[in-house]
Amino acid sequence: MRRIGTIANKEDAERFRDYLLTEQIQSQVDAAGDKWAVWVYDEEKIDSSRDRLQRYLDDPHDQKYVQAVVEADRIRHEKVRKAIAAQKKQVNLTKTWNRPLVRQFPVTFALVILSVVVTLGTDMGTNLEAFDGQIPIVSGMKQSGEMVSYPANYKQLPGVADGQVWRLVTPAFLHFGFPHLLMDMYMLVLLGSMTERIRGSRVMFGLFLVTAIVGNLAQLYFKGPAFGGMSGVVSGVFGYMWIKGSMEPESGLALSPNFVFMMIAFLLLATTGIFGPIAHGAHFGGLAAGMGVAAGGTWWRRLRAA
Repeated sequence: MRRIGTIANKEDAERFRDYLLTEQIQSQVDAAGDKWAVWVYDEEKIDSSRDRLQRYLDDPHDQKYVQAVVEADRIRHEKVRKAIAAQKKQVNLTKTWNRPLVRQFPVTFALVILSVVVTLGTDMGTNLEAFDGQIPIVSGMKQSGEMVSYPANYKQLPGVADGQVWRLVTPAFLHFGFPHLLMDMYMLVLLGSMTERIRGSRVMFGLFLVTAIVGNLAQLYFKGPAFGGMSGVVSGVFGYMWIKGSMEPESGLALSPNFVFMMIAFLLLATTGIFGPIAHGAHFGGLAAGMGVAAGGTWWRRLRAA
């Protein structure tokens, strides 16, 4: 911070300070004997601020300086509004982490428990007739060894068409083997808990429903009904955080560029088959759904605020 000059009286000094603020120059004025000293914070703007001061002293009552007072007040009020909004979004971490896990992230916790129960109940995805055959996205699916049979009209959603709408989401709880379950649950807890902590349980639950349904339907029409896993939801939560953090940095959901790169790289590499059979339709369907929810919510708020 450096002193750039003095102004004869307080009223003129404060008006010049307000003018600098509208020019995006941070400054302050202090009493200096019978005058008022003007200080500028940014060293790179010292010379331009001196030039502005000289022009101001030539005619301190010019209309643009008078109007700057009103604009400066608006800028200060906007800063206060943003600070209050940011404070409301802050989370008391001590209070949060001292609560039991189920109370911290109830939706994420429930999704993990249901995934474990369904995966174990179907013998790691080898018994699709468990739970009365209610888990796959369509009814009438049977499994014999590695062979899976399903109705020829699966695209017409038998079962769902008869009112069993839960089938649109239940495949997300089905996993084929412990590594599949472990990886999906790790990523779900990593991303889901952060989203639920910042955005709340209702948003997390709604996000699960949308990304699970869109991802499961995308996989059904892309590859057939023999699939399962939470990775479509995980991709959707990732997409939501990515777009929401980019469009609303103050939301607290911003992801590091390295993490975004790794996630996109994994999704693209997975299409080559290097990681084995993977539900690409669910991945990209869920990703698109999560991104759409984030972008749509932000655009809607901006339209309402306009």
